Amino acid sequence: MSKENQAIYIVEQLGGLENIVEVFNCMTRVRFILKDKSKINMENLNSAEFVMGTHDAGDQFQVIAGPGNAHKIATLIQEMDGYQSTTEDKFDKDWKENKQKYKKESTVSLFLKKIGEVFIPMIPGFIASGIFLGIANIIGNMHVGEELHSAMFYYFNTIGLALYGYLAIFTGINTARVFGGTEILGGIIGGITVSSNLTFLFTALGMEAFGQTMPGKGGIFGVLFAVMFMSFIEKKLRKVVPGMLDLIVTPIITLIITSIFTIFFFMIAAGLLTDVINVVLTAMVGTSGILSVLSGGIIAGFFLPLVTFGLHQGFTPIYLNEIQMNGATFIFPIAAMAGAGQVGAALSILLQAKKIGDTKMQKIISGAIIPGFLGVGEPLIYGVTLPLGKPFITAGLGAAVGGAFIAFSHVGAVATGPSGLTALPLMLPDKMFFYLCGLLISYVFGFIFTQVFYKYQGVKN
Repeated sequence: MSKENQAIYIVEQLGGLENIVEVFNCMTRVRFILKDKSKINMENLNSAEFVMGTHDAGDQFQVIAGPGNAHKIATLIQEMDGYQSTTEDKFDKDWKENKQKYKKESTVSLFLKKIGEVFIPMIPGFIASGIFLGIANIIGNMHVGEELHSAMFYYFNTIGLALYGYLAIFTGINTARVFGGTEILGGIIGGITVSSNLTFLFTALGMEAFGQTMPGKGGIFGVLFAVMFMSFIEKKLRKVVPGMLDLIVTPIITLIITSIFTIFFFMIAAGLLTDVINVVLTAMVGTSGILSVLSGGIIAGFFLPLVTFGLHQGFTPIYLNEIQMNGATFIFPIAAMAGAGQVGAALSILLQAKKIGDTKMQKIISGAIIPGFLGVGEPLIYGVTLPLGKPFITAGLGAAVGGAFIAFSHVGAVATGPSGLTALPLMLPDKMFFYLCGLLISYVFGFIFTQVFYKYQGVKN
C-alpha cells in the first residue's frame, strides 16, 4: 500500500477529516487531536500491516507508523483537501466529551509532556551536534600533522557547540512556544541567563565573588522556570494592556519583571537544584562501586514503564544539566539499555512465533526490530512487549543487567538523542566499546529472560 493510501486509510478509520482537529508527528508516531474518539475504528487500525500500534495519550491519539513513515503520513494528511488546523479548534466544544479522560491524566504527566514538547524539536540537532562533538573528541585524542589536526578539531567542535553553546536561547524560545509566550522574548530570557554581563552586574552590587559564578547558573532548569514564569506574566498583561499599546508596553514590562525574577531568584534557585541533582547523580552513578551498579540496574530496569507513562521526558533536562556541568551525561547511556533489553525480548518472541507459525507476529517484529536496534523503541513497546505483558517485564530485567554494566564501566555521552546503536557516536571515545558491550549484554539477557519466563502461544495463521 502506497504512503498516500496509508494516509487515506488512517483518516477513514479516524472518522474522516472532519473529525481531525490537528495532525502532527514525532519520530515514530502520527499524533492526532480528534473531536470525537468514539468514531475511531480501532480494530481496523490495529489490523493494518503498516500500523505498528496505537496509543491513546488522553489529549492525543497516536498511530505508530515507524521512523520516516510518521512524517510522510502526517504531511500527506496535512496536504489533503479539507484539512484545516487552527489554534481555536483545540478547544472546540465538539470534543469536550474527551475532557474527563484528559483530566484523569496526572498533573505530573501532563507537565512532563510539555517539557518533552520543548525538547523534541531539538532532537535532530542533539544527534547531529553530538556526532560532531564525538568526531572532535576522537580527533582531539589523535596525534597527526599539527596544523591539519587543529583545523579539523576546531571545525567539528565549532559545529558541535553551535547548539550546546547557545542551548539556553534555543530552550527559551521553545519553552515560550509551548507555554504560550512570545518566542523571541523567551529567547531573550534564555540569553540573559548566560550573559557575561551578569558578572559585571553583581560586581557593581558589591558581590564580585558571587557574580563570577552567575553566567549559566541554574542551567537549563533556570531557563525553563524563568520562561514559564515569563509566559504567565505576558498572558496576564495582554488581558489588561490596551490594544494600541500592547506591542510596545507588554514586551517591555514582561522583560523587566521576568529579568528581575530570573537573575535574583530563578537562576539562584535552579542553581541550588542543579547542585543537588549533580551530587545525587554523582553518588548514584559517578563511581564504579556497588551503589553505582545497583543504581544503573534500577534506572535501566524501570525506564520502559516511565516511557509508557510519558515520564521519561523529564529526564531530558537532567541529561542536558549533566552535560553542562560535567561535560557528559552518565544517565543517558544507562537509560539507553531499556530499548536494548526490549530488542532481546522481541527476538525471543520472534523465534517462538516462527516455531508455531504465527506469521503476523513475525511481520510485526520484523518491521519493528531494525528501528529497535537504532533506538526507536515505540513500535516494539506498543506492538509487541506491552500488549503481551510478561515480555515487557523480562525486557526490563535484561535492560537492568546492561544498565548495571554501563554504570560500572562509567560510560558517558557528550550529547543526548535516540538510544541503541545510533547513540554510539555520542559516547566518549574511550567508552564506545563499553557501550557496545552494554547493548550486547542487554540484548542477550532480554532474550534469555524472555525465553525462560515466557512462552508465546499465538494463533497459527
